[in-house]
Amino acid sequence: MTRAKIDELLTERHRRFSPLQLLLRRAADQYGVRIGEDLGADRSVADNLRVVLEALDDRQAYQALMPRLIAQWPDDYVYPYRYGRYRLERGEPQAALPLLEQAAGLAYGENRLRVAELRVRALMALDRADEARRVAAQTLRLNGPWFPERVTAIKAALEDGSLN
Repeated sequence: MTRAKIDELLTERHRRFSPLQLLLRRAADQYGVRIGEDLGADRSVADNLRVVLEALDDRQAYQALMPRLIAQWPDDYVYPYRYGRYRLERGEPQAALPLLEQAAGLAYGENRLRVAELRVRALMALDRADEARRVAAQTLRLNGPWFPERVTAIKAALEDGSLN
């Protein structure tokens, strides 16, 4: 390949992507190289890769990574929760619900309420209001008087069904 062709390709890439996108793509590439196929080698790097792919809105890479993160740390609510939220925010409540149900079985404290809120929103989006009310009631019963702002968010999700 000639120098002129290389310059042409680089110029084209810079026209298509903002400097931030180029920086994020470089970070994603470096994180991918650092962890290779073994996500468990460095959880921090694996999670940084997740953050960068989400910021890039690289759906294909993100959706390939998330099941691997969930499988690598099956006893942690965080990856099913984040992937469920990701799918719900993109208008995929049917795909989000099993992930959020998985997270619900692992979450506790305020995180239990955050997961429940998204489960309620997914169920409402699927026109399953009775199930949404059961999820809310059960979670609020388990929660007790703690985290009133999260309780308010769950109640609001039952009322409006939006993705606030």
